[in-house]
Amino acid sequence: MAENNDSKWDKNFVAAVVVVGAVVTIATPELRKLFCLEKDNPAPQQQTVQTVPQPSPTPAESAAEPKPKPPVVHTAKEPAVPYECTIGDNKSEFVEEANTNLSVKFHNIGGEDTAIVTITPDVKEQIILPTVGSGSKEFSSSTGIFLFHVLNVDWNSRTVTVQVSRKS
Repeated sequence: MAENNDSKWDKNFVAAVVVVGAVVTIATPELRKLFCLEKDNPAPQQQTVQTVPQPSPTPAESAAEPKPKPPVVHTAKEPAVPYECTIGDNKSEFVEEANTNLSVKFHNIGGEDTAIVTITPDVKEQIILPTVGSGSKEFSSSTGIFLFHVLNVDWNSRTVTVQVSRKS
C-alpha cells in the first residue's frame, strides 16, 4: 500500500508542476515567444508625444500695435589720435587700437649700435625692423592697416620713441 501512495503523490506532484509551468509560460511574454505562443509584432509601437499648449495672446495683446524699434543713430568716429610711446631696451608696449605688441632690443655689432624694433600684430608674423635712426613700416592687424614710425632713438638711455597711427 505504501507504493500506491507514493505513486499517487508523484502523479499529483507532476500534475502540479505541469500546471504551474503552463501558468508561468502563459503569463511571461518571453516564454510565450519561446514556445511560439505569441508572434513578434513587426510594426513599431507608436510613441505618444506630449505637446505643451502655447498660451494664446489675449485680445488686448493681439489688437495692440507692435512696439516701434528705436531709431538707429550713426555717429561719426573722430579720427584716432596717433599712439606715441617710448620703449626701453628689452621692454615691450601693447598698442590696443592696433591690437599689436611692440618691443625693443639694443645690440652692439662690430662696434656699431643698433636697435631692433619688433612689431607683433595679432594676425601676422612678427616684423623685425633694425634701425639706426628713424624709419617707417606699414603693417596690418585684425583692426586695420597701420603705419609705424620710429621718431627718435636715444642711444644713451637706450630707448626708442615710436608712433603708431591708423592708415587713412
